Amino acid sequence: MMLGFPIKTEVNKKIPKSELFRSFEGTPRQRRILFDEISDVFIANEISEKSISIQEGKETRLIYVIKVDLKSYDYSLYTIEFLFNAIKQKIVLVLSYNNLQKVLIRHKKIFSTDWESSFRLSIEGINLDDVWSSFVEQIGAFELKDDSLDYTVDQQIKIEELLSEQTRLRKKINSTKTGHCKVYMYAKLMEITDEISKIQMRKK
Repeated sequence: MMLGFPIKTEVNKKIPKSELFRSFEGTPRQRRILFDEISDVFIANEISEKSISIQEGKETRLIYVIKVDLKSYDYSLYTIEFLFNAIKQKIVLVLSYNNLQKVLIRHKKIFSTDWESSFRLSIEGINLDDVWSSFVEQIGAFELKDDSLDYTVDQQIKIEELLSEQTRLRKKINSTKTGHCKVYMYAKLMEITDEISKIQMRKK
């Protein structure tokens, strides 16, 4: 059973590449990347009011589990973004190769597990909005606590941006010889470090 979901959620319907690529608007090179990386794509499961007897949410009517058989462990971010954009529903992507799986979900940003021999998702909540939030938590390996999903993810994105800026500034400080420039950049680095600490403290 895919991700440990009930049998009644199983669909196991293959999506023909011609149908999947109908909305493709990229270059011939990008199309070749998709063909080189993707072997087959299936709708593995449908999580809906019909299949699990949990009512629809305000934002989530159903969730598809999409199984993607890859041709190797190597894949591009372009392929992942294409799959999330091509399937016009909330989806959980399960990449599969050589008896290992990697599970991905996108909510403002992409969260993923490592390659594993198996991964189980628990269906939790009183409606499908709750189920979706729970899936993002489980795949992203974090806990919402009292904050909303959107707020929590926004904070993660903010930390990632600040860490990237922190790394960039440290490199500039090490390569800069002018004293007053170093002082300015070091002060900016301290501001960023302090902001990261404040966000991380709020998460505890």
